[in-house]
Amino acid sequence: LASTLKEGSVSALNYSKRLDGVTTGIFVTSILTVLFPMLAREANNEDPRGLKRVIIRGINMIILVAIPASVGMMVLATPIVTLVFQRGKFDATATIMTAGVLSFSSIGIAFMAIKQYLYRVFYSLKDTKTTLGISAFNVAITVIFNLILIQFLEHRGIALATAIANILTTILTLFL
Repeated sequence: LASTLKEGSVSALNYSKRLDGVTTGIFVTSILTVLFPMLAREANNEDPRGLKRVIIRGINMIILVAIPASVGMMVLATPIVTLVFQRGKFDATATIMTAGVLSFSSIGIAFMAIKQYLYRVFYSLKDTKTTLGISAFNVAITVIFNLILIQFLEHRGIALATAIANILTTILTLFL
């Protein structure tokens, strides 16, 4: 879809994804790595209250880290992109395009992190089918929102569609 848009759209999405990856890689993955053994232990103990306690603690930790990171990425998108990428052929136009994508994609960082954590809850319960179904649902919703939002927001619509899909699938995952 992005390749059908104006020149630089695919690159803007790619560069934004790199910056998102740094945020999730540094903050979220470290939290998930620490919490997964606790989830597995509580799941093996077959103690629903203990598992629930670990789940809530994990979600709170993710929210504590991911929401400020998301807000920071949204507010500081242009300075971050300028500092990290703007030089050579990566000009002010590329910065504006990438910062726009980063602002929209940052909306979904906390939800994506919570969803990844909840997937690990299902894994610790030895339930991979549920996560497979949720992932398929996520892809379908992302495609639908991409087709709608790309008409109004161009490449930024792809980022927003992904964020919306992460929000909706996180809510579904929490419910399940």
